[in-house]
Amino acid sequence: MKLCGGGRDEWQVATSGEIEDSGSTFREYNADATNLQDVRWVLDTLMSKTEVASATHVIYSYRFRQSDGSVLENFDSDGDYGMGLNLLKKMQQKNALNKLFVTTRSCYPGFAHLGSRRFEHAAEACFGATIDDSSD
Repeated sequence: MKLCGGGRDEWQVATSGEIEDSGSTFREYNADATNLQDVRWVLDTLMSKTEVASATHVIYSYRFRQSDGSVLENFDSDGDYGMGLNLLKKMQQKNALNKLFVTTRSCYPGFAHLGSRRFEHAAEACFGATIDDSSD
């Protein structure tokens, strides 16, 4: 997916296909992010997309190296307890830097609680997301 703006001519956002499990649908996005301005811009722009804004939960984590050499990292689970932290831990394990990972989870009537399977779905899709050159 290509996003335009944010101080760049074009911003590439990798996306995954949807993962469905017991009434929950997961979709993942990842983008380069080297500062908080990048993180905020990509999040705001993704939230303008119907498929992201309408999700039950929009979970994200990011890590980037600052100019002083330290790593700034944070996450938000958006009410889906542990999701953001789990995603951040996967980023740390794989030493993913200068990235923003976003997971959306849409829960439909009658959805089943997934327990730790939801962590696996989010991490698998975020690290498997690929660049789609089409504009959205």
